[in-house]
Amino acid sequence: MFEHAYQHKNYRQALQLANILPANTLEQVPWRWWYIESLYQTGDIAAAFRYLLQFAAPLSGQPQKAIADAVISSYLQTLSSYDQIDAYQQLLDWIPEHVPYSLALANVYIQLEQPERAEQILLYLGDAAEYQSQITALWHQIDPPAGEHSIDVVKVGNQFAVDVMIDGDEPARLLIDTGASMTALAQDRFSYLLNRYHHDTIRMRTANGVVTTPRLVLNQLFINDILFEQLAVALIPMPSGKGIDGLLGMDILGQLNYQFSEDKKHLQLSRKKTP
Repeated sequence: MFEHAYQHKNYRQALQLANILPANTLEQVPWRWWYIESLYQTGDIAAAFRYLLQFAAPLSGQPQKAIADAVISSYLQTLSSYDQIDAYQQLLDWIPEHVPYSLALANVYIQLEQPERAEQILLYLGDAAEYQSQITALWHQIDPPAGEHSIDVVKVGNQFAVDVMIDGDEPARLLIDTGASMTALAQDRFSYLLNRYHHDTIRMRTANGVVTTPRLVLNQLFINDILFEQLAVALIPMPSGKGIDGLLGMDILGQLNYQFSEDKKHLQLSRKKTP
């Protein structure tokens, strides 16, 4: 009856029937996996995670691995960073020395500003060739190379934004836009700059089509400690209410090496070396 309900994707009935089975039945393969998936499909993610670690030996085959990955990923998303530490430690008890879990735990420690704990994990992992790029990226978050800067990024829909400082005293949040040839500021907010700087007009393609818009040259724009001087920017119409003050275009991005951290919460920046 339990198997029949599961095979027909009636997961709630499968769980009800599982409760009247002999206790040792659910310890058998594939019954344990059917039970775990039924818990997952009915939304009891925490129970699915507990049962997975208690009864399900790690397997590399499908579909068991797909079920395990779905349960683990969904469970971790429900946790705070502090609770993720305990979850990853449980996972490492389940699959000892599993490098992806170790890297994820190191990343959580870095986000919680506990770099010494992350360092212990990375030193233990050493130079695992298959994961060298991830290990190096985490080391760089702990101790950025000379000339490299780590800045926070903010997700806005499917895009990302960074905070900048204009002329040393005006904060702004700019959307990273690799399709924009030049950096632009929101006209509504920054129209006062037209009284501060000499300006001309240009025709520029925007999301609303081609517009004629003012262009001026800022004295300074900082991204963290990276300084851009005498930067030409456009003032363009932008939607209000999203907390975005403009676009960070390729005139700046083209001068930088940049890479997102694995969790997409930070951006590693450094100036490109000039020939």
